[in-house]
Amino acid sequence: MTAFAERLQKIAAEHSTLCLGLDPSPRLLAAWELPDSAAGAREFCRRALDAAQGLIGIVKPQAAFYERFGATGVAVLDEVVAEIRDRGQLSIVDCKRGDVAHTMVAYCQGLKGNAMTLTAYLGFAALHDGLGELVAKGAGAFVVVRSSNPEGSALQRARLESGDTVAEHLADEITAYNRGLDADPKPGPIGAVIGATLEDEALALVERLPLSYILAPGVGAQGATLGDLQSRFGGHLGRLVPTASRSLVGPGPDIAAMRRAMAGAAEEWQRLQTD
Repeated sequence: MTAFAERLQKIAAEHSTLCLGLDPSPRLLAAWELPDSAAGAREFCRRALDAAQGLIGIVKPQAAFYERFGATGVAVLDEVVAEIRDRGQLSIVDCKRGDVAHTMVAYCQGLKGNAMTLTAYLGFAALHDGLGELVAKGAGAFVVVRSSNPEGSALQRARLESGDTVAEHLADEITAYNRGLDADPKPGPIGAVIGATLEDEALALVERLPLSYILAPGVGAQGATLGDLQSRFGGHLGRLVPTASRSLVGPGPDIAAMRRAMAGAAEEWQRLQTD
């Protein structure tokens, strides 16, 4: 098992695979009566991480909500990723990078977290050099396979000459990549993004990804419940990383209120994983 997969497995054993999305959007900052600025985003993250301490072990900052503030915001993102590490949590930087080989290497060299999200519109093979860079430094990636936004359906469900959909083909390529790294049939460092709100496609896709952790955004405000994941992902909940943001930080800025929401979600997810 690779360093990233081992780290994620350890976090799951200590807490669960529930993931907190850190998205300091203008709406959330306003609701917390914080300035819509890099400083406001930093304070938002500090309070949310205080609330999550000891309850949630995986944190996913959405890079766009930091990068919108320019260089100062990028510096805040770096600070937040460092704080996540110092608190003993695992970070997934949600930046959805995707480019050709040498550019992907540069993106992956710049990663300061434990993992990042990627897209493969230029072809999965175009990611290989970047993935190698991540694996070499003990990091991981989650490649978008099937997103839950309606705009993605036409492309991701399009059928190739083989008869597979684009999403199915991409899932198979991820599995082949992980299998090439280690003959041991355990999750590898390259995971997949499959939307938690998908009702009919998720299970078939995750079954094509036996060597991957699955990042499943869309729990809470986007419409999926943790209970929905049992029927949508079947017996694969142990490899699922469900992500929620607004439903966990919405009770803020009060830290005690956020801790109650996070504790409730973490307990429910642990129960579902062991049922």
